[in-house]
Amino acid sequence: MRKTIPLPSPPSNIVAHLLLGLIPVGARQAKEGSRRFGMTSLLVALLVLGVFVFASPAMAQETNGWKDSDEGKKLIERADQILSITEGFRGIPVTYPVKKGLMIKDELKAVLLDKLGEEMTDVEINNEAKVLKQLGLMPADLDYKAFMVDLLTEQIAGFYDDDTESLYIMEDQAPALLDAVLSHELFHAIQDQRFGIKALREGGEENGDLMNARVALIEGDALAVMIDFGLHPNGTFTDIPGFEKMIRASMTLTEGLGGEKLESAPLVIREMLTFPYMDGLFFIAALKRKGGWEAVNTVYAAPPSSTEQILHPEKYEVREEPTTVRFTLPAAFVDQRRLVYDNISGELGLYLFLKSHFVEALGGSSDSARATTGWGGDRTLAYESSTGQVTVFIVSDWDSEEDAIEFANAVAEVSAFRTPDAAVRSVNGPSFSGLLREDRTQVWLERRGSEVLYIDGLAPDEAVSLSALRDEIWLTRSLD
Repeated sequence: MRKTIPLPSPPSNIVAHLLLGLIPVGARQAKEGSRRFGMTSLLVALLVLGVFVFASPAMAQETNGWKDSDEGKKLIERADQILSITEGFRGIPVTYPVKKGLMIKDELKAVLLDKLGEEMTDVEINNEAKVLKQLGLMPADLDYKAFMVDLLTEQIAGFYDDDTESLYIMEDQAPALLDAVLSHELFHAIQDQRFGIKALREGGEENGDLMNARVALIEGDALAVMIDFGLHPNGTFTDIPGFEKMIRASMTLTEGLGGEKLESAPLVIREMLTFPYMDGLFFIAALKRKGGWEAVNTVYAAPPSSTEQILHPEKYEVREEPTTVRFTLPAAFVDQRRLVYDNISGELGLYLFLKSHFVEALGGSSDSARATTGWGGDRTLAYESSTGQVTVFIVSDWDSEEDAIEFANAVAEVSAFRTPDAAVRSVNGPSFSGLLREDRTQVWLERRGSEVLYIDGLAPDEAVSLSALRDEIWLTRSLD
């Protein structure tokens, strides 16, 4: 008989703090000259660290001399105790000692900037920002790099650096939650020693969707461990009735508890911050309910390959793999521009594109999740002209024609909202096409069978005609 357990009471209620944002570990980009980018890859590049962040107020204290204080030394000793407990209930021992240290905020910011410099150039960061801005996912005047570094510096409570295999504890942490931080980050050290965090990220340099899925596995497992640490020895999180519903409810209850930067972040950034942890946790829960922690351990040998598999664990179980989508554009168009983006948006990326605009227009809509369920694969390219005009091309493949129609309908709604005077034709016929915006730039949306073509930001005076672009895309596109 399965036992049920109550949640711990505040202030040690870990579940009530699950929106305390956790940031994904990052991935090495491809070599200079052949770099590929994924949606909000700056988040990934910044976090080659595996960081845990809080949206709760920090405890004020003197930072000068803190690392040499008795309090700092006690934190290191406490980390050893937390590691022993975590090893025991998770069933994976460390094979060699975990290095530990203390860090103040100024040092953290320097580490983030140094890590970022190794992962992405300023040109690459600006390229990503241009694409996100063209799609309407962040304000045109946002300094993307500065905002993200400030956001993470404001929020980080502790991190495991897989480059140096070291755990760092940040200054000014709320004592009631510090054990949770330590259990989460120490489990990253266990993951690294047992499964190899860097090895899990292999193959993600040119596939942002795959990278997000791998991060969700890593962070979802660590969050599950963090929750179980709070419940230990009375039970485990999968014993809690209605666990997923309760977690989703707690996310709305903790809104407004973050710092200034987190609260002002565009929706796409906030959602990308929480996806690996919330949806990763639900993915882990589905596995654990069927086979315990051993079933979770087994996944590391065959990790998920798409965010679709994270969002729908049943698709991971049957190994429903994504379609590889490829297409080219006319030489007359490409030769006059530079490629600034080439990646896979995935179900998560397309969902966030829709949700960001539906929230802005309607205050929220369930259409975003429904419209992107049935994703089969995609390819997103973006080119910039000499005048700075960015044009984004997305070709997506869907499980059925009905799925493609539903997605096309949702994109049509978004485009109509962004351009109130748009002319939209029917999307229910076998072939949908419509000119949705004709102001400074054009947007084009077209469905053929179970495939959808979306073009955003085509200059009205473009020398290469829209029909030539469409014909080349449909003629050269392949689905593998």
